Amino acid sequence: MNLKLVAQNYGSDPAAVAHDALLYARSHKVDCVLIDSAGRMQTNKNLMEQIAKISKVVSPDLKIFVGDSLAGNDTVSQAREFHEHTNFDGAVLTKSDADSRGGAALSIVAATKKPVVYIGTGQGYDDLELFNKNTFLEKVFGSSDEPEPVSEPEPVAEPVSEPEPVSEPEPVAEPEPVSEPEPVSEPEPVSEPEPVSEPEPVAEPEPVAEPEPVAEPEPVAETAAEPEIKESSTDPFDGIKTEDIEEFAELFDVPSPSNDKEAFEMGKKIRKWVADGRPK
Repeated sequence: MNLKLVAQNYGSDPAAVAHDALLYARSHKVDCVLIDSAGRMQTNKNLMEQIAKISKVVSPDLKIFVGDSLAGNDTVSQAREFHEHTNFDGAVLTKSDADSRGGAALSIVAATKKPVVYIGTGQGYDDLELFNKNTFLEKVFGSSDEPEPVSEPEPVAEPVSEPEPVSEPEPVAEPEPVSEPEPVSEPEPVSEPEPVSEPEPVAEPEPVAEPEPVAEPEPVAETAAEPEIKESSTDPFDGIKTEDIEEFAELFDVPSPSNDKEAFEMGKKIRKWVADGRPK
């Protein structure tokens, strides 16, 4: 697929690996970073706390849960735990071509209130389809497009009309004598209409002066120093609990670090805050 891979030694902190990948993308003008959680089980508390730490440190724009359609209740339990730790935005269900009734999709949407975005229908890269609710409903409930049988109309007997009786012709009355027409009186002369006065001309409104165009300020070029990428970096949050990171960020309204320097500065502040007894 010709993609750049950012990795560290086995046993490294996943949050540090994700942070290094984000710094690499920013320094090389890469607009998309894909972070894989590497097949975590919802029953392992430490792994679930790690993925919550990744979500807190990196603050991803989109979080997708990938589940197996054939795993049944285990997939629903896994989706519920991942949603509690990461609050993901949507789900992708694999092996949907072998799931005849689509029960996993219904259960995951009901448990997390998040939509199904894609479904996998095979093993190739092209076997990934957008979720279509109409196709899914037809698969679950069956098609409702079967035409109903039309009953043929029963033949109606045409009524035979009886012949109407022929009426006898009425006697013709003799014509009355025509009276002579009365003389027509001459019409009275019609008075000529008075001339209508022409309306006074309406004064045209004075032209309104158009406002002079306001010169737009010239854009100020932002100068952002590129973060320094080290060949080997340690975890700036090593030994700090995820709960302390979240509480410190919410208490002092601290945004997610954008480079190594900010990450190490934030780690030092959190360690001092913990050593002082976590003052409010």
